[in-house]
Amino acid sequence: MNEEMMKELILKIMKELDFNKDSSILEASPDEKVQTGAFDDSFQVEVSARHIHLSKEHLEALFKDQEIGIKKELSQPGQYQADIRVTLIGPKGVLQNIAVLGPSRNNTQIELSLTDARALGINPPVRDSGDTKGSAGVIISANGRAIELTEGVIIAKRHIHMTPKDAVLRGVKDKDLVKVRVEGDRPLIFDDVLVRVSDKYSLAMHIDFDEANAVGHRPDSRGRIVFDSERIKLENKPLAKEETSSELKECFIEKKLISEEMIKELVKSEPKIVNIPKASILTPLAVDFIKEKRIELKRV
Repeated sequence: MNEEMMKELILKIMKELDFNKDSSILEASPDEKVQTGAFDDSFQVEVSARHIHLSKEHLEALFKDQEIGIKKELSQPGQYQADIRVTLIGPKGVLQNIAVLGPSRNNTQIELSLTDARALGINPPVRDSGDTKGSAGVIISANGRAIELTEGVIIAKRHIHMTPKDAVLRGVKDKDLVKVRVEGDRPLIFDDVLVRVSDKYSLAMHIDFDEANAVGHRPDSRGRIVFDSERIKLENKPLAKEETSSELKECFIEKKLISEEMIKELVKSEPKIVNIPKASILTPLAVDFIKEKRIELKRV
């Protein structure tokens, strides 16, 4: 083995060691995670204001030789807000100062709230980002120039950006639809939240201004995935009489991640014993709730 190959091998081993070190939370025992509080199942909830992603063709048509800079970096890696703005013109109204986000995309896409859409007099569908076929159209104006966009306006489906590690820890996968409880002045649970998984993402949930106003969003608002009874297996099994003087209800939760909300769902059935897989992770709040309700926990 020559010196160059040896260097490559050493670098590869070092990277693997670094990864294993960073991924220790995945490899630690469930008890270690609970005791150390290493895992927080909540995530930041960010408000996505109305904005536009311009294609290179439309960017050139509207701004031509104008030098375009970066106003600020966004939470998702590589995404930014440009220092330019556009105006949207619809059948019934106009929206000015629409933020332009970069980098450029293959197709122009505009993301609005339902309130914005009604102000313009258009009816865009609720879609995942990138799914613009057959969506609403609008006129885009800037610098005295205008483009008629025949399709590309959507109301973005509320979603969570996750890395693969984030998804594993929460027991979900790409394109799952989940429920999320969001904190705010008027906390509520959002249904049909799309999970988007990529190693290019940073953990965060995105909602629009209509949704933010509904929950009374605050800058520090956070969300947690909640699981309803359809995702919990309940097996009522009375114990033998010689084991207890009264019949105790026993249940089984078959999930990688077990949250406080899931345990609370079980309390409705008044179980006294909760069985979970040995590899399952209990959040700190779930552990506290189990202790408070004096529920016996068994790893099977």
